[in-house]
Amino acid sequence: MKTRIEKQCAQCKELFYVHPYRAKTSKFCSRRCKGDSQKGIDIFKGSKREWLNGNKFAVGHTPNKQCFKKGMTPWNKGIEYHVIAGKKNWNWKGGKPNCLDCGKQLVNYQAKRCQKCYHLASRGANHYAWKGGRKQQERGQGEYNRWRKLVYKRDHWTCQACGGNAREINAHHIESWAACEEKRYDINNGIALCKPCHQEIHLFDEILKPIYFLKALTIAIRPT
Repeated sequence: MKTRIEKQCAQCKELFYVHPYRAKTSKFCSRRCKGDSQKGIDIFKGSKREWLNGNKFAVGHTPNKQCFKKGMTPWNKGIEYHVIAGKKNWNWKGGKPNCLDCGKQLVNYQAKRCQKCYHLASRGANHYAWKGGRKQQERGQGEYNRWRKLVYKRDHWTCQACGGNAREINAHHIESWAACEEKRYDINNGIALCKPCHQEIHLFDEILKPIYFLKALTIAIRPT
C-alpha cells in the first residue's frame, strides 16, 4: 500500500494527507477551504465585461442603467391581459363533442358515444361479433346429449387423434355447429377427442377437418 504525503492547507493551515500523484496539485484540505479562499476575488479580472452588463451580482461591476432599481415602476404595471378562451378564440374547433345518442358532452375528443350509450349500442345485432342470434342453450339438452353419448359409445370413449383414454373426452363436430345446422346431430359428423386434441383441432380446423371426416366414416362402417 502506497504511503500518503502530508501537506498543509493554504486556507486553514491544517495538516491533511494526499496520495503521491496529488502532491503538486493539492493545496486545500476541503472544498470549503477552496471556496473561502476565492471570496472577494474578481475572477473576471482582465476579461471583457460586455456579457456582464446589468448583472449586479458580478464582483467588481457597477450596475448600469438597464438594472432595475428600488422604487422604479415596472413597465407592465396596471396592464390587464384578456385571455380569449372558448368560442372567441381564433383556434376554436367546436370544443368537446356530444354523444350521438343522448347528447351528453363527452370527456374524450375522439369518442362518439358516452360509456352508457356505447354499451347499449354494441349489444345484439350491433355487436361486431354478432352471428345471427345463435341459441347456445340447445347444447346440453336432450337431443344434443343423446348425440354426444352415441359418439362416445361408437369411439369406445377413446380419443381418435392420439389414441389415449383420457378422463375428459369431448364430442367434436367435424362440420361446425354454427356452419352446418343439418348435421348437428348426425353421428357421422362427430368424433371423440381428448381436451388437448380438441383444442388443437380448433387451431388448425381447415387443415385437419378432411382427415377427421374420413376417420369418422371409417369408424362408422367398421363392424362392431
